[in-house]
Amino acid sequence: MPERPLERSDGFCKIHHMMKLSNFESLVCSLCQNPGVYAVLLGSGLSRSANIPTGWEITLELIRRVSSLREEDTPDNLPEWYKDTFGKSADYSDLLDMISGSEAERRQIIHQFIEPKSDEDQRRPTAAHYAVAQLVYDGIIKVIITTNFDRLMELALKEKGIEPTIISHESDIEGAEPLVHARCTVIKVHGDYLDTRIKNTPNELATYSDATNTLLDKIFDWYGLLVVGWSGDWDIALRDAILRAPGRRYQLYWAARGKPSSQAQSLTDNRRGKVIEITDADSFTTQLLDAVKGLRESMEPHPDSLEIKIALSKKYCRDDYYNLEWTELLQGEIRKIIDHIEKNLRTDINDKLTFNEAVKFLVEVSHGIRILSFICARWGTDDSFRILLNEIEGLSFKHKLIGGYAYYINILNVPFSLCFYYSLLGAYLSEKYVRIFQCFDHEIYLFSSQTPSKYIFQAPFSCYDHIEWKFLDGMERRKIPSSAFILNSLNGDSKYIGLSEEILKNSINDIEKIITIHYASEKIEEQKRVPGLWFWAPYGDYIFDGFRMPEDIFGSFLNSHRGKTLVSIGLANGKVEDAVKNLVEFQKKISLG
Repeated sequence: MPERPLERSDGFCKIHHMMKLSNFESLVCSLCQNPGVYAVLLGSGLSRSANIPTGWEITLELIRRVSSLREEDTPDNLPEWYKDTFGKSADYSDLLDMISGSEAERRQIIHQFIEPKSDEDQRRPTAAHYAVAQLVYDGIIKVIITTNFDRLMELALKEKGIEPTIISHESDIEGAEPLVHARCTVIKVHGDYLDTRIKNTPNELATYSDATNTLLDKIFDWYGLLVVGWSGDWDIALRDAILRAPGRRYQLYWAARGKPSSQAQSLTDNRRGKVIEITDADSFTTQLLDAVKGLRESMEPHPDSLEIKIALSKKYCRDDYYNLEWTELLQGEIRKIIDHIEKNLRTDINDKLTFNEAVKFLVEVSHGIRILSFICARWGTDDSFRILLNEIEGLSFKHKLIGGYAYYINILNVPFSLCFYYSLLGAYLSEKYVRIFQCFDHEIYLFSSQTPSKYIFQAPFSCYDHIEWKFLDGMERRKIPSSAFILNSLNGDSKYIGLSEEILKNSINDIEKIITIHYASEKIEEQKRVPGLWFWAPYGDYIFDGFRMPEDIFGSFLNSHRGKTLVSIGLANGKVEDAVKNLVEFQKKISLG
């Protein structure tokens, strides 16, 4: 690598050091900074886990009933049968209109889907209902619009001690407490399942009364909007109300399972809204509540997205009940990092300036995931730590085929290695030493290899091939610059991990000794399988500790309380003496050379 920077080509992809918030993080910040100015629009997806079917599931059941009326066997493909029979796609509202003759009959049909059957327990609010109720209790949400006929949202609010203003018909609007004065207003735009005036048919859903339109116009003009569990496909009048709203005071956020429908995407585009991909309404609203709570509790006057991640990780990794949420948090962060790397970094440029910019970018982009790694390793459960080790493998580029300069490809693994070191530090400080060896031994498949390698062979910075760490700014005179690099990173994160520079330096010195000793024992085993294999082990800055000889440095550590404990549970695979002997001989060869 030449020391003088080369001219960068016009095609160089500029590295953006200012990272943008995700749509979810943007929503959390908006809710916290603007309590009470966001309304939520809830659809049938919110009640699905309470065994109340969605509109599409009701549609399929109604098609089945129509087919049985014709004395036909139940078709294998209900929607296709309906389209072949009636010449148009199946529609929930059309079907209700077809099989019922009045509002009262339609109400009775819907009643069957909402009320529990005789052999079922009473249907209860879902985690999503309770999360929204808590947001209301905390003053974050004051207005709820719902297309649902059930009363689960009202029940969840009442269990929180909140008596909401309910508007389920235009006649309820006059005399209702003004939105800005009410603690919570629930607007059931299609009615209540115990009221015969519910809206189902296309004609009923095509328009609202003047009073209802006036109320919705105020809400969509004055408030931001969070949509959860609503497809936007059938509710014509509600779509029109959103589209005609003149104001853009606050953002629209649409939480969607998978790709939004064309109607949903059209509404979002029209309002310049943001889509948030979710697994389901329960996990999304629960995570949203946790993030809002964590951010509000933060003492920072202008908390960033990392505060949200830290708050979530402290809850999720310490309780196996949240393994799903913990996994999704890690996967989301890793996907974002990989996306930033693939979009912003190139591997075909060979100059010092680009090298430094790339490393700075990689340190910045991995800020969140390495802090989460430390928190989990220090305070998380065994299961959450196992999940962490599995997920951070996704940060490694060692199993991918990438063209370009070898040294540049290697530095793409900086986020992966930072997670490795931060995990070791967390486990070391909490004296959960078994986790250190779990981290060392975790297997990873390299590109074109049929047998797995271990993290200890791939993650330490000293193990990077073709990297001259002295080309990093400020590292030119460091004897082992990779040690200084990891220590600088930790010192920069001291605000989040709460450790002094002295503790960090001593801890990293010990951790690098542990890596060296354990690596040497693994190398001894490898030499047995491959005779004549050259012995090598990664060192750290500790090797230049005054004028002490390597045997004194390793000996004093191994005789310490921590060292003895580590040996007793597996350091050097029970071959400490052999490992240190080989290390000392290796160091003497280096010194003589």
